[in-house]
Amino acid sequence: MDIFSRKYIAILLLLSAVALLSFPRVSRAEAPVEEKVKAAFIVNFARFISWPEELFSNDTDPFVICTVGMDTEQAAFTGIESKKIKGRPIVLKNLTSLDDKKQICHLLYVKGVSHEKLQAYLKKSETSPVVSICESDGFAALGGTIEFVKVEDRLSFKINNTKAKERQLRVNASLLNLAVEVF
Repeated sequence: MDIFSRKYIAILLLLSAVALLSFPRVSRAEAPVEEKVKAAFIVNFARFISWPEELFSNDTDPFVICTVGMDTEQAAFTGIESKKIKGRPIVLKNLTSLDDKKQICHLLYVKGVSHEKLQAYLKKSETSPVVSICESDGFAALGGTIEFVKVEDRLSFKINNTKAKERQLRVNASLLNLAVEVF
């Protein structure tokens, strides 16, 4: 690479950085980025958790990720249906409530649901092999499988491995080691 090309690239990078830094940071603009990070976490959680084989009638049955309360942030999950989890195609379903019993979910991400409704759902589904994920404070201690938490402004998670085992779910040791707390 000649010196002209290096200078051109350096100037282009500098101008790009200045342009990005000159816009004020708006918390609304940051929320979708955080939701995209959570969506990536969720897909990766599924890669490190094993479900009972009898949940799938054949090798091509889809892996179903359900969301509740994600009306405005649903775009964060754009593109995940083109991915696969353990060789299975991903199907994304946006449920209207936790009471939607007709839906089969392998993983359920809940957002913006009251503490009382979360407790009722967890009580009803305590033996169902569903990974439940939420950012509500104390969710894992209530019996949820994974709780998103912020640690020093970084997204992390807690895992209730005891409840996961009760639901016939096996959480890989690598994922347990990444959690900030394991119950």
